[in-house]
Amino acid sequence: MPRQTIYFFSSGSRSGRRESGWRPNMDICETEDEVIVALELPGVRPEEIEVTQHEDRIIVRGLRRPHIPDRPKHFHQIEIVCGAFEKEIIMPPALRGGRVEASLGLGILTLRVYKADMQGASLETKIEIDSE
Repeated sequence: MPRQTIYFFSSGSRSGRRESGWRPNMDICETEDEVIVALELPGVRPEEIEVTQHEDRIIVRGLRRPHIPDRPKHFHQIEIVCGAFEKEIIMPPALRGGRVEASLGLGILTLRVYKADMQGASLETKIEIDSE
């Protein structure tokens, strides 16, 4: 039976930036060829999201705008958090510099980090987002 590799991921902000008003929920799973990171971003347009890869981390930043009229008369309930967000995913050493692809569909941003394409990237790279 093949031995399974277990990776440890970290999420947070080492950039020293102040925490934003909300942080998207995130799942991380693995296949034989890639690691898949999925973030919940309902109501966020692709042009409002920026994904960058830099050495040992992938940073997702964006903005969720309110979906209410400009001048509501009364609020009866508020549960949907809006505003700027940032999510930083610290990649384990074995996955650093892998090719990353991003796609957005049905409110889920999916990042695919390919294991076979380790490039050892040291410069910050902007990842384009394909929208479905």
